[in-house]
Amino acid sequence: MAFLKEYFNLEIDRYVSDLNISCDWNIPENNFKVVPFIISTFVENAFKHVLPTRHNDYFIKQTCQVDELGILVFEIDNTFDEAAMANRPKGVGLKHVQERLKLVYADNFRLSIQQENEIFSMQLKLNLR
Repeated sequence: MAFLKEYFNLEIDRYVSDLNISCDWNIPENNFKVVPFIISTFVENAFKHVLPTRHNDYFIKQTCQVDELGILVFEIDNTFDEAAMANRPKGVGLKHVQERLKLVYADNFRLSIQQENEIFSMQLKLNLR
């Protein structure tokens, strides 16, 4: 998780355009571990594919929290241009991370991915106990 915080800070420093980046980390320090690079795939995907919409929205919004039951909830939304995305080849990053989640966390996770109104949204819930 410390790596992800630094990665976000690096990306915030890189983007000096109109991209609005917000991140909210509401997690205890060093009280849990997540398999390396599971969550970073979603962050990298958001920065790779973020584009302004036809309505000039241009953002990445991320939240991460751990509730009292030990459930980590990670959410990230980014804008994209559907027409521009239609011409790009489909990658395998999301497919591979879903396979890794199944292997490592079995029934202890929930993943939701949606594309609606030029916003790509994902929510990952991991049971850390």
